[in-house]
Amino acid sequence: MVETEIFFKCKACESVSVKWFGQCPNCKEWNTLVEEYKRNINVPLSIPKTNNLFDLQSIDNSKNLRLISGISEFDKLLGGGICVNSINLLTGDPGIGKSTLLLQIAGALANKSKKIIYASGEENASQIKIRSERILLSRKSLKNIKILESGNLSDILHHVESEKPDLVIIDSIQTLNYSNDNLQSPTSQLNLISSIIHNEFRKINTTFFFSAHVTKEGELAGPKLLEHLVDCVIYLRGNNNTDRRFLNSTKNRFGSTNETSMFVMNSKGFEQVEDPSILLLKDRNANIAGSCVTAIVEGINPLAVEIQSLVSKSYSNYPKRISNGIDLNRVNLISAVIDKQTKIKLFNQDIYINVVGGIKLNGNGYDLPLAISIFSSFLDSPIPSRVASIGEVGLGGELRTINGIEKMIKELNRIGFEKFLIPKNSNIKGSNILSFDNINQILKYLFNRD
Repeated sequence: MVETEIFFKCKACESVSVKWFGQCPNCKEWNTLVEEYKRNINVPLSIPKTNNLFDLQSIDNSKNLRLISGISEFDKLLGGGICVNSINLLTGDPGIGKSTLLLQIAGALANKSKKIIYASGEENASQIKIRSERILLSRKSLKNIKILESGNLSDILHHVESEKPDLVIIDSIQTLNYSNDNLQSPTSQLNLISSIIHNEFRKINTTFFFSAHVTKEGELAGPKLLEHLVDCVIYLRGNNNTDRRFLNSTKNRFGSTNETSMFVMNSKGFEQVEDPSILLLKDRNANIAGSCVTAIVEGINPLAVEIQSLVSKSYSNYPKRISNGIDLNRVNLISAVIDKQTKIKLFNQDIYINVVGGIKLNGNGYDLPLAISIFSSFLDSPIPSRVASIGEVGLGGELRTINGIEKMIKELNRIGFEKFLIPKNSNIKGSNILSFDNINQILKYLFNRD
């Protein structure tokens, strides 16, 4: 007899509890415990009939070919195309364009005579056909794409084995189901499906691409197990109020991680942007106080971005701190350093921060341009239009170098910037390089303030 054990698992730290709590006892996060089921089955240990032990030197990796879509920015993101027989995951906010992008990729490959199965548990075939007409898929593409109106995993596997497609797109993994009366929890269903994907899909000689939902925090919805089992995880990010979209690979077994590609989404689908730095700075008005340009390295590619600050006197007992694109805790930290280490006092100022283009900045390499943009807005004094800055700011106001700074300077110089404010310990020389020890020296140089 099969016994079913009920327990509760935290989505944040994956700790297990025998009863439900509003707050996880381990990581202290709220509302993260979900009900799961465990079946206690005695399975005898069996000796495998196949030999799955290999000599590493004798393995032929020439079979790891790639499906080249022809969408160069997408192929570059994956390290040169979609690796054959891989399992990939595309996730993003609702309405951000996941289904459109996947259908566009399917169309590009189908146009090269690749066989595609597009399984959808969210839309019917007519809705997908309407989208295909909107993004102008060719007749040849339509002929090589088959639509499966099903979210049943057994049904999908049956058609995959019979049709032998080159690529299978499943939209989305959260709509997949697998009949099992003992597993009623959505999380348990997803755990089971993840296990089937890992154990069964690996045996099939084809390539899979799943779309997936995200939580309100922007993280992949579902157990972390899902991210561990797939080969590549791609986040599609952007702002629904703009047409700019960013693809970011957070995991890639066949290429570099944290690679980013930029697209513009319009009525005809996704159009790749060959030079994102130029596009992001196209509408910049350098005569406005509070604007500062820097560069970040996404994967192996540098990207120029503009940070904007608005500092104004607060008429509240609790001054506002609002940030879009930069972690608010980092904004508060840099504001505190400025308030403590310089004569500029921000304790009674509202501060609003925006990274133009909907980009989210990670790390500490943007500390210096953030501080300069706050200086500029507070003093109502624009910085010179061809000046850019890069660097980390310590708690004592000292400037620290970061990795990849030479690559960032080269990118900014390529698009027309002439002077670069960087930490002195970067040890980079040049007629256009201005090195400083701390933010007070920056304040003196740019704004003639002690």
